[in-house]
Amino acid sequence: MTRGNSAGFGVHGDVVDADPGRLHDQCQLNVTALVDLTRAYLPGMTGRGRGVIINLASLSAFLPLPHMAAYAATKAFVLSFTDALWVETRHSGVRVLALCPGPTDTAFHAATGSDDGSFGRHRSPEQVVDTAFRAMERDVSRVVDGRLNTVSSLLARLLPHRVTLALGERSMRPTGSARAAEPPRRPLSQ
Repeated sequence: MTRGNSAGFGVHGDVVDADPGRLHDQCQLNVTALVDLTRAYLPGMTGRGRGVIINLASLSAFLPLPHMAAYAATKAFVLSFTDALWVETRHSGVRVLALCPGPTDTAFHAATGSDDGSFGRHRSPEQVVDTAFRAMERDVSRVVDGRLNTVSSLLARLLPHRVTLALGERSMRPTGSARAAEPPRRPLSQ
């Protein structure tokens, strides 16, 4: 039995301007529903000694994203949760994977309200699925889809935090945004 937790959506724009209900729904679906579904199916899988859980995280799980702050935070949760679950299930026969695609050629970006190309080059859904299947053969806790996305995820961890914030802001800035594009001027706590 394979279960993929891939339902989710993103709210594009600044938190101050966002509909509170949409933000709440996004967190409920991207975090709470994923945990609830995992908990619902995991006992049966561990009882049988086999199964696969693939949780759809995102490249955005690796860094804060201004203009998609809550979305990136939910995906960071998915990545952390899945890494821990991978360890918890190591000897149960159940395989667990966090799949971290970058921009993918789906309706996701149009649904966020910003299908304007600001997300960069898109990969195909077939490429993302192939990446997941190859990762399942290697029994790893996480995989980033695509070379450029893999490099981006590594840079997000290696570059100074202020630089990653500035890059994230630039990549997610809504077209025609009047908001300041500067990174914070005071030191950020870790």
